[in-house]
Amino acid sequence: MKIWIQVAVVVAAMTAFGAHAKGKKGACKKHIEKACKSAGFKKHKDCFNKVIAGESVPGVSVDSSDVSACKKHGH
Repeated sequence: MKIWIQVAVVVAAMTAFGAHAKGKKGACKKHIEKACKSAGFKKHKDCFNKVIAGESVPGVSVDSSDVSACKKHGH
């Protein structure tokens, strides 16, 4: 149930504020990797790939605009 709450929060944020891609290439990747590291993931790539794929990752909260920007830039 906790995962569904996190998903609901992300969807609500996307709806309320809109998903705007950040201007700097690579900044999105750094933000997601930092969130993964803060959540205790040692293999950031595993966590990063799940976030980009739209999977909910326990303990990881990222801005939807970072996910959109990374997808746009092919990260």
